[in-house]
Formats: sequence, structure tokens, C-alpha cells
Amino acid sequence: MVTQEQNSVLLFSGGVGGAKLAVGLSGILEPNELSIVVNTADDEEIYGLHISPDIDTVLYSIADLVNKETGWGINNDTFTTLESFALLGEETWFRIGDIDFQTHIKRTKMLIDGYSLSDVTDFFTKKFKIPNKIIPMTDGNVRTVLQTDKGKLKFQEYFVRENCKPIVHSIQYEGALNSNISKGFLHALNTSKLLIIGPSNPLLSINPILSIPKVRDLFLKFDGLRIAVSPIINDYAIRGPLAKIMSELGLAPSCTEIAKYYGSTWLVTSFVIISILVMAFIANLLIIKKIKINSSQIYSLLIVSIIFGYYLFINKYVFLNKDLLYLLVPIILSLPLLFSG
Repeated sequence: MVTQEQNSVLLFSGGVGGAKLAVGLSGILEPNELSIVVNTADDEEIYGLHISPDIDTVLYSIADLVNKETGWGINNDTFTTLESFALLGEETWFRIGDIDFQTHIKRTKMLIDGYSLSDVTDFFTKKFKIPNKIIPMTDGNVRTVLQTDKGKLKFQEYFVRENCKPIVHSIQYEGALNSNISKGFLHALNTSKLLIIGPSNPLLSINPILSIPKVRDLFLKFDGLRIAVSPIINDYAIRGPLAKIMSELGLAPSCTEIAKYYGSTWLVTSFVIISILVMAFIANLLIIKKIKINSSQIYSLLIVSIIFGYYLFINKYVFLNKDLLYLLVPIILSLPLLFSG
């Protein structure tokens, strides 16, 4: 008997893009099949309250409460409280609605009372009647900080107050090395069979998750299938400042560059190069030795190998040993080179 846990899916989420994918997966998977680990490096204390923007965006989105025009906040929320803050001389560049304030007040109170961020998130998940597991990446304090031409900026200062206009020189995830992976996150990594990285900003949403000690190592050693949904299409970001920041950091805004953040490709690349060299060597060896080969058979094998490689769906062979899979796939894809030689 196959249990739901054996078929479980783990999603790395941050920002609006990750939340939208979470909504889609929540709609097609059984409740216990989906766990969503959320970036918390955007968290900030604002108006004396602990704000968890990415967690709230996932909560509101799956609960169908989100403002669909902005992708964040609560639909049809009012801003009377914020307007009152402005009358008192408070800066109100970070806009929080009246209903949204209730979430932050409750979260702050629970944290003061000694509950962890995981406990608080689990509380809201149940209150919003969300069937899936929503898990903070850590119960520690990790904060994304950007060094810019306007000096050091906290994430919300850069993203909201400055509207992403400053030029970014570098990005740090303060507190990451002193934080631990949350228990729910660790359990999901150990039990899930499919890991999906949402179309979130890899620099601002995914890298903070991977920066926590042991997480990147566990991610690279993940025993199931890993899929990354790129937030870059045709060198343009679907949403947000990703392409701008990548260019400012000297990175090409492309799927290839993003893939570098999600793991080392040297092993696969090495196997591909080795396979091509081996096939070329064998082909040349046959020519040098002047071995007579029926050309019609060779052409037939060439066509068959091309068709086989074209229709090869790697995900069908995930049951194979990973090292064996890395070896066989490049060889199969390199066969046309042998027969064309």
C-alpha cells in the first residue's frame, strides 16, 4: 500500500510567484501530500509587530483571501488604522490593512508568549482551514540585507519603501549561520519524494532558505526528483526586480544562471562530456581500423537513436540508482554521434 506521505511533495516558496504555485498544487494534490516551506528572511518588525509577508501571502492565497490585484494582502481590506498612524506622525510606506493587522497582532502576541514561528504558522493554517502544511524555513531570525548605492537596506526598505530602485552591490542573509532548520522543514525533506522550487526570486526568496546550515547539503542529497520552475523567461523576470538585480550583480538573467543557485551541475556535465568523447573515440577508431560496416544499418541505428533520445523522458526512470541514471542518460543522448561518425 502506498501512503500519502510516500507520495508527498515539498515546495520551496517565497513571494507572490511561489504562493501562486502553492495554490495550484493545493488544488490538485491530496491535503496531506503537499508541504510548503516558506522564506522568512523577509520578516520584519514594523509598527512594533512581527510581519511575515511571505508566510501570510501563502496563507491568504490558499485560503482565497488574498488581494488578487496585488498578489498580497487581504482582498477588500481597509486602511483606517494606517491612516490614523499617519496622523500620529508615523511613516506608513509599508501598507497594512485593518484585517491584516489582526494577523500580525496575534502573531506578535504568540511569539511574546513563547510560541515558535512554526507554532504560530500552524495556528493560522488551522484557523484559515488550510489542509496543507505551511512551514517556516526556520524558527530563528534570518534577515535579507542588501548593500546598495544608497547604503545598507533591509529587504522591506529596498523592496517597498525604495521600490527596488537602488543599485544592488551585494546581498547578505544575516543570522542564517546562527539559525537551524525548522523541525517541520527537516521532516518534509526526509519524507517527500518530489521537491519543487517555485518561480520565486532565487536571490531574495530561495537562497535565504538554502543559506541555513545543512539545508543546501540536504537539498543536494535529496533522494527524490527535484524540479525548479524558472522565474525568468526569455531573459526577463515574470515579476519583480530579479532581472535588474542579476544584471547589477554581473549575472546574466537566464535559466542557466538560476540553475547554478540550485545545485552543482559538474557531475552531469562531466558525464555528458565524457560520453561525447567516448562516442567520438569509438567512431574514429572504427574508421581508422577500416572496419566494414553496412551503411544502411548505421543510418537505421542513427535514426533510431535520435528518435529514442528525443522521446526519452528522464522522469520515467527515477527508480534507477541516481549515479546509474547520470551515466546512462548522457550515453543514450550521445549515441547519434557514434552512428553519425
